[in-house]
Amino acid sequence: MEIRDFNKLKVLITGGNKGIGLEISKLFVENEIFVTSLSRTKNQSINSDKYRQIECDLSNQQNILNFVNESNARNISFDIIINNAGIIEFGQFHKMELQPKLNMINTNLIAPITLLTGFLPKMIENRFGIIVNISSIGAISNFANCAVYNSSKAAILSLSKSLRNEVRKDGIKIIDIIPGATFTDIWYEDFKNKNKDRMINPYYIAKLIYDSIKMSIDGNLMTEEIIITPQGGSL
Repeated sequence: MEIRDFNKLKVLITGGNKGIGLEISKLFVENEIFVTSLSRTKNQSINSDKYRQIECDLSNQQNILNFVNESNARNISFDIIINNAGIIEFGQFHKMELQPKLNMINTNLIAPITLLTGFLPKMIENRFGIIVNISSIGAISNFANCAVYNSSKAAILSLSKSLRNEVRKDGIKIIDIIPGATFTDIWYEDFKNKNKDRMINPYYIAKLIYDSIKMSIDGNLMTEEIIITPQGGSL
């Protein structure tokens, strides 16, 4: 992996409009690094020509394929891909309808697979690329009432581990971030506000990711997996 000028890298992030994704986007933009965000809705809190927002329903694979195909047709590539977007539907498995389950699988797993299928070949050709997959502590702790969410996050973690072994020889780095409960909109509003003091501030996870990526520019090391949890433990 060649050492590149950090400030000239191009970032693609999913769910860059809120929560951890928004905080990551802010850090890159503040440091004059160009960010493209894919998300269902736009956020107006970042006003910069370094920040491009594209509305994209990440539960709809065709929407993602349209973006990938258009980007490749225009020879647009990315040096850093951050698979951040995620959705959760709480409830007992046998009482939940099929569609919410499929929405979680599509957003949390199929979307990253689709993006990497589209953009990884160019990274390999360039012998440079950093991929960050944001999983969840649920991937390894298996909490009740979120079986499909946990499964989707465990799958993305497994994908990273296998893919890392395939592409490390090509100069590609894959970083898994495994956060515990974080103060974002993924939670129900009343639960989130009640437990705010026990949750991680999304800025700190974003800063950890930003610093890990910056450190990974060094061609001789790879940060593989980071687990970050609230001091008080799981909720």
